[in-house]
Amino acid sequence: MWPFKQLLKEDDDETLKQMKQSENAITFIDNDDDSDADSCASGETEKRPVGYTNLAKRFHTVSVKVKPNQLLSYDTKWATESTSASDASAGFASPITLAVLEKDVEAFNQIADMMEGLEDPMSIPPHLQHTIMATDSPEMLDAFIRRTGYGLSLPSPKAQEFMEDVARVQHHGGDGDGYKIYPGLDVDGKKRMDLAGQVDLSDLYYAVRGDPVPIAWYAASKQATDILEYLNGPKSIEAYKFYAETKETILAKRLAEVLKNTEDFPQMTGFYVSRLGETPVLAAVWNPAKPDRIFPTLKKLMELQPRLTADGARLQVKPGRKSALLLLCTTMAPIEAFDWMLANGADPLVRDERGWNILHLLFNSDKINWALIEHVLNKLSTDVTEALMAQQSRTQRNTPFAIAVKKNNLKLVELLLRTVKNALVPTLILRDCTGATPFHSAILNGWSKTVSHLISIGPQEMLYMENGVGSTPMEITRLQFLTQALRGLLTPLILPDGFSTRGIDNLSLTATPGMRERDREEVKSLRRVIAGIKSSGSLARKPELLKVLSDFADRSEQEFAIWETQNPKEEVQSTRPTSNNGQHLCDVKATFDIVSKVAVGVHQRQLVHLRDVQLAVLTAVERRNWVPGGWGGVSGEAPLDQMQDISPSVILGFLDIDSDVTTHY
Repeated sequence: MWPFKQLLKEDDDETLKQMKQSENAITFIDNDDDSDADSCASGETEKRPVGYTNLAKRFHTVSVKVKPNQLLSYDTKWATESTSASDASAGFASPITLAVLEKDVEAFNQIADMMEGLEDPMSIPPHLQHTIMATDSPEMLDAFIRRTGYGLSLPSPKAQEFMEDVARVQHHGGDGDGYKIYPGLDVDGKKRMDLAGQVDLSDLYYAVRGDPVPIAWYAASKQATDILEYLNGPKSIEAYKFYAETKETILAKRLAEVLKNTEDFPQMTGFYVSRLGETPVLAAVWNPAKPDRIFPTLKKLMELQPRLTADGARLQVKPGRKSALLLLCTTMAPIEAFDWMLANGADPLVRDERGWNILHLLFNSDKINWALIEHVLNKLSTDVTEALMAQQSRTQRNTPFAIAVKKNNLKLVELLLRTVKNALVPTLILRDCTGATPFHSAILNGWSKTVSHLISIGPQEMLYMENGVGSTPMEITRLQFLTQALRGLLTPLILPDGFSTRGIDNLSLTATPGMRERDREEVKSLRRVIAGIKSSGSLARKPELLKVLSDFADRSEQEFAIWETQNPKEEVQSTRPTSNNGQHLCDVKATFDIVSKVAVGVHQRQLVHLRDVQLAVLTAVERRNWVPGGWGGVSGEAPLDQMQDISPSVILGFLDIDSDVTTHY
């Protein structure tokens, strides 16, 4: 049982005095008429004590079956204050976490005092620092630092001096010391003092390394501008000194030593350039918690640390060669942040280790920042834009426009045609690692609208270029259309209409299976396919197959004529050129019609180079050897474009923030 002090208010002194002087009670004796003995009333009264008890003096404690530790660590339901219902949220949080979320410093200190005063003391969880960063409360961070000392990236101590500090603190006696050694349980009948006397591992960890991510980098990643200003001022130094002077832990001893020279304090908080090129600027733009707060955060960093911030805008992190400008283009950052980067020395032609530039990253994002894309295309000069559009990634050899086409983003393709048409045209004949141009990719996927746009601006040679396996765009779309037509013919023969595999007869009086899907244009397209096969001589050795196709076309025309006479008004052919999410749907027939109308006559075939064929074969083999979780083969390495960055960078690798998985082609 665990006692709790019962807080009962003392009775008013005047009230107690009145109760003590209360009048005596008068007793009346009933006369029983049936009684044999005579009775008479007595003139004397009986004195009785007052029937009141002072509970404040009687009950000193009450007992419950719940540990105080459980009460202070139990997660309770809470809701954020908001003026609109759409912004409100609910969750679970412990009492001390709730105090942080509500920015109640007084409650935080009181709860922390209760945690320290328990029979089994509780420590403040280190992860509470992340919650404080999200609230951007310097007052709360000051109270947190004074009680924990967390947040600094400390230099490595010397081994001999550190072990002496551990021994000194571990065997320090007297009341009020930071460590009290408990003999522990019996092990083989003996008290294991060597095991029970070990130092707290969490305190030992922070005493050796400090926080792996400096506190200023955390603040920048959460766009906590007020906390950044606090860390850059003298109040933060005073808070860490207070912990070092009032606590008797190894971390306090280490802080007392490193804070003797306050000139190194900015480096311990994170206001410096690491050996990999990391700065608070990089943390501010890497997957930010509040993209709309990136620009105010960058301005605050420039105000606090001008030289450091200017360096952070142009440096690239090693390895991976990521820069702040490249990471900015993967977010929903405002256009002011992009202009700020360029104004402070960022290079718009910067490329990462994969060879991706800012346009690659902007076009590859699953959540397109349309405002930033339009601003970049209009702001950059013509020569810079042409250079960016022509740059290919190092392994997959994708241009930015090739990524836009492969992601089936029709809106982006049309935007590029309107704004940077002249820079776009030369990239239409550039091949990727499979030997395919953007035109090949669009035809292979049956995106008819994209194909139409590319034909309208592309050179004539684009129509007759071979891909990595020696196929031209016309040959690709002709084969696709023929395959689709034959599949539609064979399906009713394999599984007739009305036949159910569950044994249910669903036959109904309907027209010939597939007839109502064939219109006049499809029949004409089929005739063009047959004519193209005859002219190319592909089936010269198999005339019987050509005869089957011709008979099929004749029968289709006859069946269509019969169906056209019926003219069913209730059946209207409808097409959906785009899906609900705006992506263009596959339309093989429309693609074939568009290409067959422009690819007429005899033109010189643009042969694929042997080097492109070898690269296409190598790419196919590498993709075939890929397995989830790794790559097969001898090398065991993935193509550079398809590898995720495995970098020792603290900001890019260990910040407590989510990152989107980038799609590569």
